[in-house]
Amino acid sequence: MESTAEGMLGNDDGSEALRSSGDGVGGVSVTLENESVWSRFHSLGTEMILTARGRRMFPCCRFRLSGLQPDLSYFLILDITPLDELRHRWTGDTWEPQGAGETHLQSPVCFRDGASTGFKINQDKIPRVCFHPDSPAPGQRWMDGPVSFYKMKLAHSSEDPDAAVVLRPMHRYQPRLYVVPVSDCPEPDAHVFTFPKTAFYAVTSYQNPLITRLKIDCNPFMLAFREDGPSARLIQNKLKLALNGRPATPADREKHCSSTHTQIMSPVKREGSGRPVMRRSLEIDQPLNQLMR
Repeated sequence: MESTAEGMLGNDDGSEALRSSGDGVGGVSVTLENESVWSRFHSLGTEMILTARGRRMFPCCRFRLSGLQPDLSYFLILDITPLDELRHRWTGDTWEPQGAGETHLQSPVCFRDGASTGFKINQDKIPRVCFHPDSPAPGQRWMDGPVSFYKMKLAHSSEDPDAAVVLRPMHRYQPRLYVVPVSDCPEPDAHVFTFPKTAFYAVTSYQNPLITRLKIDCNPFMLAFREDGPSARLIQNKLKLALNGRPATPADREKHCSSTHTQIMSPVKREGSGRPVMRRSLEIDQPLNQLMR
């Protein structure tokens, strides 16, 4: 089932449909195409990994749009906004607030550079926004199929602010989609769409072992790490050695996955000594499908 956002105003029945802030343009609607995957993570408390250089989101934000003017060009922009001013912590079975959070990095102001074809970003502020790489594009192109922000990366530092969206660890965030028509107007009308199920906790390592398992189960790039995959068997053997020969239980495996996170190792070759040379294997947060737009 797909979630639909049509505005910033909540419905009387408490549903997740939202009214666009750009009602003057009218008629534009967006659905979260991979809502079923997001729902599974949302029920556990979605976590997204931050790294110094940036890590791609899984699940990614993938939308379907309708009601655009076919020949009018639009920018599609995704920003990440804080849900509160609190720092959060994982208690072992749930997330709880842990006092006042760090000062949030301000989202940059998007403004016109005098041309009708692009935006500038205020470089004095560290960006929390991502322009879809195909922007601007005609409305028909955006409506022809799903639009994915799978290339978007999340980071905890501003080493390369052009390559990733910079967030604070252990804070909670909400993605928002902006649909902005290309216009000569200095401040063109923009539609803003929010899907509550895409909210997530920003972390530098996974806190909830069930999230780790779900990332492996849902991500097709993680086939090797599933119960019957070669990397899963390698993990099982390593656990057996660590447990002095005792077979690993599901609880042992979850604990191990939680502690290793994205640094599970696998052999690639053997040297003359017969010992395997280890390397980092496939990361948990690879994009859902790099071919899907």
